[in-house]
Amino acid sequence: MYHLPSYGGFKAPWLELGDFVQLSVSAPGLAMAHVLLDTQFTGGHHGGYNYFTDSQNNGPWSSALTTEFIPYIEDQLGVGGSVQSRFLEGYSSGGWAAVWLQVSHPDFFQAVWAVAPDPLDFRHFYQVNVTPGSIANFYRQRNGALRPLDRTHSITMKRLMQHVDDDPSKGGLISSYEFAWSPRGDDGLPLRLFDRSEGSLNEETLEAWRAYDVHAVLSDGAAAARDILNGKLHIYCGTQDTFFYNEPTASLCGFLRRSRYRAVCLLLPGETHDSILGSSSLDPSGLEHLIVSQASAIWRRHAARASSSG
Repeated sequence: MYHLPSYGGFKAPWLELGDFVQLSVSAPGLAMAHVLLDTQFTGGHHGGYNYFTDSQNNGPWSSALTTEFIPYIEDQLGVGGSVQSRFLEGYSSGGWAAVWLQVSHPDFFQAVWAVAPDPLDFRHFYQVNVTPGSIANFYRQRNGALRPLDRTHSITMKRLMQHVDDDPSKGGLISSYEFAWSPRGDDGLPLRLFDRSEGSLNEETLEAWRAYDVHAVLSDGAAAARDILNGKLHIYCGTQDTFFYNEPTASLCGFLRRSRYRAVCLLLPGETHDSILGSSSLDPSGLEHLIVSQASAIWRRHAARASSSG
C-alpha cells in the first residue's frame, strides 16, 4: 500500500505510517508492505505539494511514479508487481492525489482510499466556483464580505494570499495548486488562478484547470470511465470539514450515484477535517483500520479467485 500524506505531512514519516504498520504486524490477515510517498517540492509542501500530476511547472510526477518509481520499488522489495496487489491511500491533499492517480491511471491500482480530499469538483473550490466562465471572486463572497479560508474563520483568503502564501516562486497552501495544474507563464512561473490584488479569476487558468477537475474528467469520460473504475474508489469526508471539502465531496458523491458507479463515497455526519480519522460508525478502530482491512479483503478475494481458476 502506497500512502500520500496531507499538506505539510512528510516531516515525521513514522507518524504518518506508524499506525498502518502496527496494524499490518498485529494480524497475519492484515500484513502488507507500506510505502510513504514524498510529496514535497519547490512548488509544493512548505514549498508546496506536487499532487502527482504531470505538470508544466513541477514536472511529470504522475508518469514518473507509475512508470518508474513504483515498478522499481516493487522489484527491489520483492512485493506487489501487479495491479491486484497495489493499493493507494491519501489524506487531505493526499486524498485528492490518490483519486487523481486512480482516475488518470485506472488500470494501475487495484483500489484507492481518499480521506477528506481536497476539492474534487472545482465548482466548490473553497466555496468558489473556479470552472470556465465563472465570475466569482476569490477574495469576496457575493455579499461583499471577505471570504474565509476555513470554517473557523482563522484567516481570510485575502490575508492568506497577501501575507502568507505570497511568494510567487514557491507554492503555499493555495498556490501549490497553480504549480500542479496551471500552464507556465511567460515569466517562467505558473499562471495565477486569480489576481492577487483584488481576487478576480483568470479565465485562461480556469480553462486549463478543467483537465484536473475530477468531476469534469469523470463526467466527460461517461460510461467508459465508470466501467473501468467500478469498485476502485473509496472516498470519505466529514460533513463539517474544516476547509469546506464536504461540499465538493458531496457533489462528486451525487455524480457517482447518478452515473451508477460502483464506488464508496460517503459524508460522515458531524466529522471535521481531523476528527474523521478517529472512531466512527464505519469502524470503531478508525479509518486507518478500515482501509487496511478493506484492502486486505480485496486482495484475498482476488487471490482466492486466481487459485480456484488456476
